[in-house]
Amino acid sequence: RPQSRVWTVMLLLGTCLLYCARVTVPVCAVALSSHFNWDKKQSGVVLSSFFWGYCLTQVIGGHISDRIGGEKVLLLSASAWGFLTLITPLLTHITSAPLVFMTSSRFLMGLLQGVYFPSLASLLSQKVRENERAFTYSTVGTGSQFG
Repeated sequence: RPQSRVWTVMLLLGTCLLYCARVTVPVCAVALSSHFNWDKKQSGVVLSSFFWGYCLTQVIGGHISDRIGGEKVLLLSASAWGFLTLITPLLTHITSAPLVFMTSSRFLMGLLQGVYFPSLASLLSQKVRENERAFTYSTVGTGSQFG
């Protein structure tokens, strides 16, 4: 029971961070469009590229998590999307093709974040008792509202 509480708190924080990283570009979309002189189509491509990547890793994320462990997949993907979140502003300003870079960056962010919830489900099914899973999963999911 104490271990499931630790998992719950840590995954709640992870979900908060996931959504913080996910919404940074949409929040800044108008400023980015203005700064880089993107039209609405170009902005739309950048914003939608996240969801194309996200869709591609949903099923495979759960499969890999079941095979090697959800905690490993979560750690690797969170480390990667966290690093990508940190370097994207810098690299966007030094690249000669910011539209291509931002589109690629958002697509990669979607790929990396797409494994989160399938990995979370795999992890909770292994670490949390069956009678506590619904409460734990819903508690962890509330992190999206804080992110």
